[in-house]
Order: sequence, then structure tokens, then C-alpha cells
Amino acid sequence: MILVSVNDEGVRYECYGKTDQELRKVQGIIRENKSALCPECQAPVQVRIYPDGLRTNHFYHLASGGGCGYGKGESEEHLLGKTSIRRYLEDCPDWDGCEFLLEHRIETPEGVRVIDLAVIHPNGEKEAHEAQLSKQSASEFDKRSTLYQEAGFTPIWWLGSKNETSRNYLYKKYGWVGKIEVEERPVDFGVREYFNK
Repeated sequence: MILVSVNDEGVRYECYGKTDQELRKVQGIIRENKSALCPECQAPVQVRIYPDGLRTNHFYHLASGGGCGYGKGESEEHLLGKTSIRRYLEDCPDWDGCEFLLEHRIETPEGVRVIDLAVIHPNGEKEAHEAQLSKQSASEFDKRSTLYQEAGFTPIWWLGSKNETSRNYLYKKYGWVGKIEVEERPVDFGVREYFNK
């Protein structure tokens, strides 16, 4: 599932924070001129809207456009994790005036990486916020963190329950780690804790 599309000029459009009515207008514009593209393969995408709010609105590849697989394999929990982190940070005074970019693409020595949520501070400092809900080895945390640091981003990991054992390791190594939990209903996914050095 894709939260961000681009137009033919590379301008980003995010589903996050848009009302169903705003997204319906976008659907109509896309139907008329296929102006929304996958940021990875440039194939046409469309908006999928869930009015009941039980799933996350997102873009998907049109059948006629093929598709590269970008966004496939991401769970609903992961999408909710990314958007919950953004919502949490937008409400925190430490992040006032920041630019928030979901699914931000960066160049690394190993190719393009997609940051779950990039945050650009007014002073130019950059953070890579990652919702890591599935298990990941310490060496993979190190590898990804190093790639983000080399690209000028401070890595900040938000861990789900399967990664709870990695918290102490990450805190000692990088000093930035948070926890995200799922409440009784998936739509109540929220950030519960934030730790800093």
C-alpha cells in the first residue's frame, strides 16, 4: 500500500490527513488525466478510500499500469504505525515548524531507500523515523541506521512488540527509540512512549 504519489513533475501528494471528500476529488482528477504516479516505477496509481476508517486510505497501482511492487507487503499495522508517529510528532512542541514527509525516498550507496517518515527541522536537521514492527536483527538495525546517517539523517526507531527486546540495544547505540502499541482496535494504533538521550 502506497501513502504517497507524485505527478509528472515530481510533486508529492500524500493521502495522510486528507478527508474522504478531498480524496474523492483527487480520484476524479486522476480518472480524467492519470496524473498520479507511483514514486518508484512511474506507473499510474489511484486512491483507495475506506470511509469506515477501519483501514488506511492509500494509493494502488492501476491494473493497466502494471506495478513494481512498491508498497506491497506492508501491513495495515505498519501504515497505521507511520501515520501515528507523524500525528504524535505534529502535536509535540519539539517538532513545531518541521516538514513531515511520509515514505521519503533517499539515495544511499546501496541504492534508493524509503524512510517511513522523514522530518526536516527549520534549522535543517533531518530525522529518519522508522516504524519497525516485524523482527529485525541488530546488524540490520546497524546497517539501516548507518545508511541514514550517511545520508544526513538521525535514525529514530519506533518499535512494535516483536522488537521489544531490541529497545535497550538501540537506546544504548543511538539514543533514540520509541514504542508503538496497538490498542483494542487497529484504528487506535498510537505512540505510547518516546525516549531521548
